[in-house]
Order: sequence, then structure tokens, then C-alpha cells
Amino acid sequence: MSDRLDLPWQSGDRPLNLTLEPYDAPAGPVEGALRSASVLRRSTEWTAKPARAEAAFAVLQDRLGPDRLVWAVGLRDDRPAWELYVYNGAAASPISPSELRRAWGGAVTWTPGLVQTVESLGGVDPWSVDLDPATLEGSSSVVAFNGYVNAGAEAALSYRITTDGPRLTNLYRRFPSSERKAIVRAASRTLHLAGIDRVAHLEPADHLEVHLAQKPDCDGVYWVGVPTVQAVEVCLAADPSGRVADLLGPDLDRLGHLRFDVGIDVERNGSELRIRKVAIYGVL
Repeated sequence: MSDRLDLPWQSGDRPLNLTLEPYDAPAGPVEGALRSASVLRRSTEWTAKPARAEAAFAVLQDRLGPDRLVWAVGLRDDRPAWELYVYNGAAASPISPSELRRAWGGAVTWTPGLVQTVESLGGVDPWSVDLDPATLEGSSSVVAFNGYVNAGAEAALSYRITTDGPRLTNLYRRFPSSERKAIVRAASRTLHLAGIDRVAHLEPADHLEVHLAQKPDCDGVYWVGVPTVQAVEVCLAADPSGRVADLLGPDLDRLGHLRFDVGIDVERNGSELRIRKVAIYGVL
């Protein structure tokens, strides 16, 4: 990984999962280690304007502080995609869509009226923003937010919010990895996944939770708390091109103290499954 993209682990840093909940302890030594945001910085090389894209993420960290946002990066239908999640919870200084827009300044542009539409719904938390290369390069605007309802519970809903208003898009269910029977039962009731055994070859040996998502045109499986080496293995198995795994691979020794979250979306085509999305999650 280029030194320009390195974000060293600092005293006081905590390993966090994709909902900003802390793990008990780092998964390995932290001396000389990197923060997971280094992986996000590396992914900006997927764009035609990596310096501009890198600056768009760096300015958020500078203005909002560390550990305030969760990032996701991966491939959706073989195209690079990013997502930033805001989990306010009991934060002393909640981040509103307006605050994110102010923090970003001119680094990212917005569809007129979008932020006002989201905030008119009142207190959507958590929420996220989808990004693509064109958005980070400055040639297109953010067109939608994703708002989550009941996100900390066993079951949650997700809405895509545009200037036309909200539209239900996802039903999520959350399980400790030890609840194998419940996971198998829930997965068997999904249309596209149709059983957790369909993706057993991708499942990491060590993970802490499983999140299942039912979406209009696919279903998702998200493994939470995956050690870095196993996250690389999952990404390679799901995306043989190696593009997602390569974000982690060059610095395994400096990322080994972390647990990443890994997600896939699958679409059933007859008896075959097509992987629509492969993504890893970390903390900015």
C-alpha cells in the first residue's frame, strides 16, 4: 500500500464493527498497524481521479473526526461502488445529512432538494449514502439516501429515499453466528438465496454475526467480524478477479489486528446463483 494512503493505528483506537459497536480487543498486535480507513483510501485508485476521491474521504475524517462513519467498498455488478453509513445512536454530536453536506463542502455534489427531503422525514437513523466513481470524480451528484428503521434489533427495514420520497428496499435480519438453526431456517425462506448452504463455500470459519437481507432483485449475506486473512479468502472466492481482495492483501501483516465485515448479494437464475455484489466494511 502506498505510504500516501497509510493511516497508522493510534493509541486509543478501538476495533469496531459495521454498526460502530466495539469488539472486545484487537485480533492481533497493533504495533505498526494501520487503521481500516487505509483500505478505503486505497480503493480510490479505482477511480479516474484518485487524488480527488481520496480528498473527498480525507476531508470527512478531518472535519467529523475518526470513528464517526462506516464505509463499504466493493464491486456491484462488476462496477466499483462505495457506501458511507452514519450511526448516531447516543452520539453527543449527531451527524445530520446537512452536516455531512457541509463537511464535504464541494468535494461531492447533491441532487437539489434531496437533503431537505430526507430531513423532512424526521430523525432517520442510521442512514447511508451510495457513491460511485462518477460521484467521487465530481461528474455526477448523490441522488439518494438509504434510511434504516429498527436497525439495532433482530429485524430491520431499509428505505431508499430520493426527492420523490422513501421506497422500501430491504428487510434485514441479524443473528449471532452461534444460532445456526435460526440462520438456516431464515435463509431457506429467501427467494434468491434459498438456503445458507448455497454459499457455504464462501462462509468464513471465524465470524461473530450473520446478517441476511431480502431485496427486490437479490438477497444478501453479510458476515460480521471476519479476521483479515479470512476476509481476503471470502473476497477471492466470491470475486475471482481479486480486485476486492487486493485492497486488503498487500498489507495483511499491518491489518491483521482488525476484523472486517464482508457482504455478498446473490441473484438466482434457475439453479445457478450469480454474485451481484462483493463488499468489505470498515470504519472511517
